[in-house]
Amino acid sequence: PSKPAPATAAPLAAQEAQRTLPGIPEGPDGDRWFTHTTNLASTHPNFTQQARSTVFLDTHTGVLVHRDQTFRIDLPTASAAEILNTVFHVLPGGVERIYITAGAPWHRQADQHPFLKDAVAAWLNASTPGWRTDTGRGKDKMAGHFVHPRNPVARYQREHSDQHVEIRSAGEWFDTEGTEPAVIRDAFVLLWKALRRHWPDAVLMGSPSQTGRDLWTRTIPTKGQYADGYPVLSEELRGLFHATAGQGRTELITPPAFPPSSPPWSSTTAPSPTPNTPGNPESAPPAVSPRPPSPPGPRRNRPKPCSPAATGTSASPSPPPGTTSGSSPHPPPATGPG
Repeated sequence: PSKPAPATAAPLAAQEAQRTLPGIPEGPDGDRWFTHTTNLASTHPNFTQQARSTVFLDTHTGVLVHRDQTFRIDLPTASAAEILNTVFHVLPGGVERIYITAGAPWHRQADQHPFLKDAVAAWLNASTPGWRTDTGRGKDKMAGHFVHPRNPVARYQREHSDQHVEIRSAGEWFDTEGTEPAVIRDAFVLLWKALRRHWPDAVLMGSPSQTGRDLWTRTIPTKGQYADGYPVLSEELRGLFHATAGQGRTELITPPAFPPSSPPWSSTTAPSPTPNTPGNPESAPPAVSPRPPSPPGPRRNRPKPCSPAATGTSASPSPPPGTTSGSSPHPPPATGPG
């Protein structure tokens, strides 16, 4: 009888089967990769982002903050339809962005689903009489809902109307646990003021990434060598960057030299804190702190057990209470299409 294969055979096989990463071809074909894409450039925006009227809502306590006003509303189910109808009943003038600071309403029925993402999808897709899923508007191409286990985005448009509103988690910007909605609003105001010192037309958009991208485009010069915009890399080179330099926190790495029982590792790299967020002691309220980096381990597709501990109500890019008028102790921060 043949001897059983040694226990190290599997790790050794994995070590020998090295993944071949894409690369730049040799010769003239590769040289063409280093040319710029024709008729395409990153240009300075020729428009000013518009402010979005924003409110901050704790769905657990029912505290609703709009500018310098605080209301208390009743949300027995905290469904999307109930939030929309109740908020617009209190503020008939309407708002365009509702930040959930605590309560995580999309997790209220998490015990009925195997994963948090399933519970969130069910909450987003529930019936909303009088409202329908938004399909985008003007320069704002963002449409439909965004399903995320912790920080989803719900976008709605009122039936037979051009009224648009989105419901987001303030957790995209800050760790809001145990913080009052008014303090979260103040944090957004301070951030908006800090950005205004560098970008006179700065607008806090739906998320930090959207805001950063918008602010970066506003650094593109309008005069001089790049007045027509920055050239864009070839499609092949951009594709190579995407294929070989994904976000570290989503790239699984299983070192072959480790025992099979070792958990997979994640090359997690925490993003830099947003400028002048609570991480900066000179600008942010001490009660609010930037979101901590995620724990080691794959984030994408990682099962989220729906136990009470897993469905904590850590509250949510963001924009400051952006409005263009109103009596507020702080000038309302501008917000842009998110």
